[in-house]
Parts: sequence; structure tokens; C-alpha cells
Amino acid sequence: MSNCGNQYLHIPKPAKILHIEELTDREKRFVLQFDDGIGIGHGEFVAVYAPGIGEAPISLCSSPSDKKTFEIAVRRIDPPEGRHDDAYVHTFMNVTTYIHSKKVGEYLDIRGPFGREFPVHELKGKNIAVIVGGIGLFPGVRPLKEIAENREDFKRVFVLFGTRTPEERYFPKLLDEWNKSEIFEVHEAYERLADGSKGGFVTGVVDAIECCKPEETAVYIVGPSVMFKPVMASLAKYNIPDENIYFSLERQMRCCVGRCGHCRINDSLVCVDGPVFSLKEIKDKRLWEAL
Repeated sequence: MSNCGNQYLHIPKPAKILHIEELTDREKRFVLQFDDGIGIGHGEFVAVYAPGIGEAPISLCSSPSDKKTFEIAVRRIDPPEGRHDDAYVHTFMNVTTYIHSKKVGEYLDIRGPFGREFPVHELKGKNIAVIVGGIGLFPGVRPLKEIAENREDFKRVFVLFGTRTPEERYFPKLLDEWNKSEIFEVHEAYERLADGSKGGFVTGVVDAIECCKPEETAVYIVGPSVMFKPVMASLAKYNIPDENIYFSLERQMRCCVGRCGHCRINDSLVCVDGPVFSLKEIKDKRLWEAL
């Protein structure tokens, strides 16, 4: 659990927008800073409050080591996507539209940070594979930035990224920088190629890790839950220990502090106990419904 003594787990704190980057026509990256100059700290996500609308959990995409600013990336959800009879989905849709309406110099109200992260600091000396689907790249770049800052502590590091088209790379400069500098081994897959021809899925690049010893390898899988089982099937032949395979579970989180119980699965609260769980924990805690 992150920063359980932080009063901003319950009360929003205004953060000034320093920079906005248009990633695509539906995704934006925001660089934020609290007026007191204190960074966001460790956590997987924050809750962004929209007055008169509600709030929504949004993934952090900056390094935890940044002590002054922090970053979020937000996809704007527009009609007719989602189930509009669902109050949660309707609120989330309107919150993302509100965030996208903001300009540099304006403020967003932030609660958090919340959630358990991919345990980078516990995996020193291992090969790391971050397997990412679609906008799972938003939370996926957070541990990758931390690993890049401490690159000498790890063996080979793989970024295995899959999305619908090359136009949805989201962080092209970062992916290209990592690939060209050989900091990480970047492998990308697209369902539809730039010329319109059929491509492939992220499962098609998982074999990049085949030369790594199972006991020396950790995997982080983040993206839409529909990718989890196919990726698990692709990984099965490599016999990586369950305790070294991690998932970021998607649930409809509301209060983010474990009070409302909306994200409960059996005895676990995804917002507090996760959202990152090892495969061993998923088996032990019977969290299969989230996969």
C-alpha cells in the first residue's frame, strides 16, 4: 500500500498543468506539479476529481524518482463507446473529457497516489520483460523509466509492445530512444500495419525472451484483460516461476482506499492490495475472474 499516512488519499490536492503533449487525437500526456513542489511518491495511479462530475483512477507514467513533477496519460472516452447505462462508465467518460479540456497553467485536483507497483527494487539481477498491450503502455513506462535510471542493476530488459496500428505507439520518442540506445530490447507488434495489411499480436514477440533462464527472469504484463490469457499461454513453455510473473489487474475502482469494496475480489481489494499481483498471488487468492 502506498503512502497510507498521506492526507491526500482522501482530500484532493490541486496540481498545476505544466505541459500537455498530444499523443494521438484521443490521448494526451500531462506534466503536473503541486504548488508545494513535493512529488507524487510511489504508487500505481491517482484519482483525478472533476467538480460536479466525479472522479476516475488514472495511471501514473512518470518515474517514481521524480521529486518535483509527475505525469499522467489519459485517453478521452467518447460516445458511443462503453455502456452508458452504467453510472461508473458514464462518470469515467465525462471525467476524461473534463481532463482533456484543461489547458497549460490550469489545475487538476488529485488524490493519491494509490496502489502497489511492479516491484522493480526487488528484482535486481534479473532479466525483465514488460509485456504491454495498447494503453497499458501508460502505466508500463513507469517501471521502465525506473529501470532505465538503474540499468546496471538488471540483466537484459525487454519491452514487448502490441497495439492496433503504428499510429498508436503513444510514446514513439521514448520507444525509439530505448531501442536505438540499446538500453532496452524493444519488440513491437501491430494488428494492422501502416500499409493496411494484416500484422500480428503482442503474443508474437514473446519469444524474444526464449534465451533467458526462467529463474532469472521476471515478467510484467499490463494492458486490457483480454490479452492476459493469450500471453500466459505464450509464456507457459518458458517455465518462469509464478512468483516472477506479475499482472496489473483491471477493475472498476471508485474510492481507491479500500472502503467502498467495489473492486473486491474474494478477500482482496484491487485498489489497496494491487493492482499489481504476482501469478502466485492470483492463484493463492483465487483472483482468476480478473484475468
